[in-house]
Amino acid sequence: MKAFANLETDLAPHLPADKNARILDFGCGTGRLLSFLHRKGYTNLHGADIDTAGWEELRSFTQSLTKIDDTAAYLESVKGVYDFVIVKDVIYYFDRKTVQRITTLLRSALAPGGAIYFEIFNGATLTGPYVQYKDLGIELILTEQSLQHLISQAGLKLVCLKGNAIPVTGPVSLVFVVVNWWQRLWLRLLFFSERGLDDQNPRILKRKVIAVASA
Repeated sequence: MKAFANLETDLAPHLPADKNARILDFGCGTGRLLSFLHRKGYTNLHGADIDTAGWEELRSFTQSLTKIDDTAAYLESVKGVYDFVIVKDVIYYFDRKTVQRITTLLRSALAPGGAIYFEIFNGATLTGPYVQYKDLGIELILTEQSLQHLISQAGLKLVCLKGNAIPVTGPVSLVFVVVNWWQRLWLRLLFFSERGLDDQNPRILKRKVIAVASA
């Protein structure tokens, strides 16, 4: 599934072993991630978003698709329901006053033994702030440190923290991997030159930060 190469490398290793696990894609958009999960054989899929565009083709293989009018009210209504919640490229659309409450409510949506997969753009990279500037809906720039803090404050236990993988699908992507490695080395040296051996220097300098947390 070349079209889903990034999901195969980043998300797939953390998916539940049980193909009937109740999975929520929180902020599912047009359903690319749900389509990937369906192709992986998962049968108990749920999506929620503020926009319903592109949902018609998803209805044949999802258990529920919910249009969110009030995020907090929706999450209050699904307490203890899901075995796995995916929050990919979503959490930074909430402002500082509400993001902690939303993360806590996401934790409450987990069934016993459940986990949440977070994926964010990395604010520690040179182009990280640009992602916010080009999208008027983004309220926060997060880094690995602030994401860990958010997870901890919500009462979640961090299971995994990593940067995104870069799938090699051809010569162009191979060149990108090599260039990206040198760029990350240079950026690491830049942080060292300005801040020395600071414990708060970023360890993850890839484009995305991924965290998996359990209740």
